[in-house]
Amino acid sequence: MKNRERGFTLVELMVVAAIVAVMVAVAMPFYAGRVAKGRQAHAKVILEAARLAMENYRAKQGSYLKAGEDIELLPGFEYSMWQSNDPKARYEVTVEESTQNSFVIKATCNPSKGCNIDGDPTMDTWTLNERSTLINTLDDVAQ
Repeated sequence: MKNRERGFTLVELMVVAAIVAVMVAVAMPFYAGRVAKGRQAHAKVILEAARLAMENYRAKQGSYLKAGEDIELLPGFEYSMWQSNDPKARYEVTVEESTQNSFVIKATCNPSKGCNIDGDPTMDTWTLNERSTLINTLDDVAQ
């Protein structure tokens, strides 16, 4: 009786490699979408932090920070502290509108600054007002 070595044939290994490749091809769009949604979540977090800082500013100063003023003027809001470690999720936050009793702050993912949540040239944009109304004014993920 011959003693044959046991193992996998080249054909068996190629079939397994093909199955794995198909599974990866099916899973990648789902995974990429979840990564983009995670990057969008960062905009929500930074906007909420800015909203709370705006309310603290109003409590101390009697009015909200004016439109166009540097968001860094808000006490307790260190912009660098809220920046994402992921360069593709670094949103720019600005005060878009401001009155005595209301405000709108905006977070924009600007590709020219390295922020690009899903690899296309569309800028993801979110707004939040004093009532915590969050609006995705330009949804980069849905494009």
